[in-house]
Amino acid sequence: MINEDVVEIPKITHHTKIPQEFNLLGTYPSFHDPDDKDFFFKYKNSHLVVWSYLETKKRYITSQDEFPLKILPWVLIQLGRFDRPESQGGIPSDQISDVMELDGETVGIAVGPCMGGPNIPGYDVWNRSRRIKPNSRVFQNFVMPTPWLQGGFLDFWESLTHKVYPNGWTF
Repeated sequence: MINEDVVEIPKITHHTKIPQEFNLLGTYPSFHDPDDKDFFFKYKNSHLVVWSYLETKKRYITSQDEFPLKILPWVLIQLGRFDRPESQGGIPSDQISDVMELDGETVGIAVGPCMGGPNIPGYDVWNRSRRIKPNSRVFQNFVMPTPWLQGGFLDFWESLTHKVYPNGWTF
């Protein structure tokens, strides 16, 4: 469901022209091409913006996905729930996703066997309140392949969470 009241976030059009409202939290090597980086920005004090670009001789392509800042701790909690049995607060074994409203936006996470590519398990974090383009049917999302998480990205995500919420967080 698209919420018409979501905060409009400007698009970053070039890596040399980052608007002032964006504060770089960190960068991390892309899963599919470690020579490329994903950029993690805090927009004002309300949103996490995951941004990347690809520059070739003929084209400059960008990707921008936007989530309420509370997605940072929420994802950590959900990843833990996927690893625990239901009796210990885990997600039920017949459930592959969870959805929550964070600051007026509907976000979710799903686990699957091919999230990072063929036979590469992982998680897909999405924002149903934002589409990749205005008239698109596709929601903004960010994929976290399990090998990437295990290779250090989970620690990076946790460090972003602590950077944004140094005194902890509540929902």
